[in-house]
Amino acid sequence: MKEYDKKLKSLTATKFGGDVIGDQGQGIPQIIRRIHRIKEIDDIGP
Repeated sequence: MKEYDKKLKSLTATKFGGDVIGDQGQGIPQIIRRIHRIKEIDDIGP
């Protein structure tokens, strides 16, 4: 199986609710940091 095909079958899903995002989007930088950290851990990003 090609490396490209292997990555297509791998997925890390995260869900962020409205409380994390905040009324004015103030939580978005924290969400971005979390997504970057997940990519560092498993090398599979969004």
